[in-house]
Amino acid sequence: MSLNAGLEAKTLLEALQRAHPGEFSDGQLRTLQRQVKRWRGLEGPGKEVYFAQVHHPGRLCQSDFSHMTTLAVTIAGRTLEHLIYHFVLTYSNWEAFTLCYSESFESLSEGLQNALWELGGVPQRHRTDRLGAAVANGRDMKEFTARYQGLLAHYDLLAEKTNPDSGHENGDVNSGTIASSGRWIRP
Repeated sequence: MSLNAGLEAKTLLEALQRAHPGEFSDGQLRTLQRQVKRWRGLEGPGKEVYFAQVHHPGRLCQSDFSHMTTLAVTIAGRTLEHLIYHFVLTYSNWEAFTLCYSESFESLSEGLQNALWELGGVPQRHRTDRLGAAVANGRDMKEFTARYQGLLAHYDLLAEKTNPDSGHENGDVNSGTIASSGRWIRP
């Protein structure tokens, strides 16, 4: 069964009935369904577990970059290739944006500082996905780059990062979408 954990108990019973004629009756289906369910719970493939996020005022901010070139903004007939640094407070969804041209440390630093200055305060923690400007993505699990640690230390912010391929962990900052008009909107 481990070769195809998605098989249904009815399919398994039919295969058993073909392989062993007369040994298994249709009346045994419910028993087999219970056993398959039990097996899946104990030995089957693991399921990702999600916990509801509870946000508290002043605790957590998130940030990320969004590529904006697809909006086709032009200046003097030339497409403006740019990104937006997006900052959000998870409790209130207060947001700030900074125009930038790369996902560099300088862009991250400028965007974060602009947001904090506009906010007029500093939350306790800053979460980002695995931005190369902030997170040392190599084998060394020191986690954060020295410059990013220095920036957060200056503002007395604690660093957090999402797990690889887990965009839902940075959900507030990633939940907005860009409308064709170029305005940031919430779905």
